[in-house]
Parts: sequence; structure tokens; C-alpha cells
Amino acid sequence: MGIFFPRRAEPKIFDLLSNKKLHEIIFPVIESKLLPLGFVRQKHLTWLRSDDAPIRQVFTFVKWKGGVFAPKWGLSLDFVPHVVANATIKWHRTEKSANIDLIVDARDRDCDIPFIYGPQEVSCRIEKVMQRVIPLATKLWDNTRCVRQIPAAFEWRKGGKHSDFYRYFPHPIAYAFSLALNGRPHRGKNRTG
Repeated sequence: MGIFFPRRAEPKIFDLLSNKKLHEIIFPVIESKLLPLGFVRQKHLTWLRSDDAPIRQVFTFVKWKGGVFAPKWGLSLDFVPHVVANATIKWHRTEKSANIDLIVDARDRDCDIPFIYGPQEVSCRIEKVMQRVIPLATKLWDNTRCVRQIPAAFEWRKGGKHSDFYRYFPHPIAYAFSLALNGRPHRGKNRTG
């Protein structure tokens, strides 16, 4: 009786996609899901809906280490400034300047889309990923249509056993501003650090 060694899966062939090819594959799928919801493309891999301004809903894809990109969604809040180079404060009160203040990323390997194994891999994954994350993002967006709902969204984002709330630089500032705008500035002072 011999020793049994399980057969290894065939290795994937490295085939890095250019940004142009990647966009040709993913944009039709992404936009088929987002445009009917009222989103417009804001910039590279970012879509925005401004129906509830000063609250703007954001959906984006980010590239991560390891040759994958993954979805991220959240809110851009017109009443929250952001810090740029040399500690300068800027506002993002327009569609063009919108900048995500409340960030949710899938943090789920099933939502990672590798772009280093050729177009077939991307084509197979993009539809499944969009079907999975759009309901999650929509739940957040539906519960944050007015300014009074924003602090609860930050509290939800902050909760959980393994919260990464403070990993995202905009969160503490945006949370404090949302509390202040809702008449609770003292809570914001105590909750930013």
C-alpha cells in the first residue's frame, strides 16, 4: 500500500490586466447595478449619488496588495472638512470634490477580485461580488438619508468586537461633526480619540 498524496490544483497563470482592460470588463457590470440607483461616475472607480445632499452616497473599488481590488462604500458628508497636505483644511461640498467620510469595506475575501490572473477571473467574479455587496451598501444608504441618522451610522460602524473604526482617518472627525450638527457637540469632543 502506497502513500496517497492529494493532487495539487493547477497553478493559475499570471496575467496582469492593464487598467484599460480591467475597466472594459468591470464598468458595464458595476454601472448596470449603480446607474439605476441614481449613481454617476465621479472619478476613477468611484460612483456617487447626491440625491440626499449634504449626504452623498459613495461606492468605490480600491486596489489592495496582492493584485486584488475590492468594493468599499459609505458616505461623503458636505458638513465635514478633511485635512490635506501641510495640515490644510478643505471642504468637499460638491459632487466633484466629494470625499468618503464614513467608510465600510467588505473585509471579506469572497469580495476580493484578483486582476493578476487575466480577464476570465475578473469576469467570473465581478457579477457575484456586486450581487453580494449592493444589498449591504443599500442598507447603509437607506438608513442614512437625513442628518439626524448619521450619528447612529457612526455608532454602528464603531461597534463590534473587532472594530477598525479608528483605522480610517476621517471617522473620528466626521463622527464629531455629525454629533455637533445634531446638537450634541459635547459627546463629539469625548468620542474622537
